[in-house]
Amino acid sequence: MMNTWEFKIKTIFKSIWDEVIYGGHFVAISNAAVLLVAIILLNLNIDKSFILLVFSYLIVLTIYNANHLQELRSDIKSNPERTKHISKNKNAYMIKVAISGLLILFLLIYVNLQTAIFIIFLLIGGLLYPKKVTKKILGFKDYYTALFWSLIVFLPIFYFNMSVGYGFILFFLFVLIRSVLNAIYFDLKDSKADKKEGLLTFPVYFGESKTINILKILNIVSFIPLVAAVFTASLPLFSISLLLVLPYCFFYLNKSLETKASSLRTISYILVDGEYICWLLILLIGKVMIG
Repeated sequence: MMNTWEFKIKTIFKSIWDEVIYGGHFVAISNAAVLLVAIILLNLNIDKSFILLVFSYLIVLTIYNANHLQELRSDIKSNPERTKHISKNKNAYMIKVAISGLLILFLLIYVNLQTAIFIIFLLIGGLLYPKKVTKKILGFKDYYTALFWSLIVFLPIFYFNMSVGYGFILFFLFVLIRSVLNAIYFDLKDSKADKKEGLLTFPVYFGESKTINILKILNIVSFIPLVAAVFTASLPLFSISLLLVLPYCFFYLNKSLETKASSLRTISYILVDGEYICWLLILLIGKVMIG
């Protein structure tokens, strides 16, 4: 039998795990990892860019928690673990959203005007996404969410007053397509709830199997801008190391066909959200090996 101390330790670790995963910290760190990839590819000073990573983390954390607080009732069946965790700590989450939002506003004094305006635009756009439009346009919430998640990579452009080069545009397209892929994947676990709400998501419209086939095509297509950027020397050669994400994505897409709903949620929260952290690790290894 488990003694009292073992039980307490297990309970503490589970609470931390639930907060990291269901509280939006993991996805916020993952999104900051994408921004760090952009900073590395632009050959910018990471120390001077640190405040942008903080903004990225806080923006995603604020939007994530605010939206899921609003959707607690509709998420109870599609995301029971996350809904239970947030509902149990609802007041704390409301305070967390307020604090993270206020921190964003306070930190705006340390950036130039155009960066501040862009950050406010990202925050408002993320908080007010028109989910109901997906009842009329197939996958609209996926395109919308992916666009605002992807636009975060433009923070260094505004902060350092840089011009937007051909290579950066191609990198942004790579990020955007992969963000759309990941957003659609998350709809797989929500398909039953989305169908009841009358939302035209890909899994609702095409079914799970066809949706995964579409995602496999997107997985391949997403690397076309990246390969084009490396081929034209618009991005450094070590950028090609990101091609290793291709088999990584195929792995979790194939695994999804074999899993039940609870496992599908785990894949979404860990492997799909964690993909962006893999980008950073792969890129750093590629930079060391390729130079």
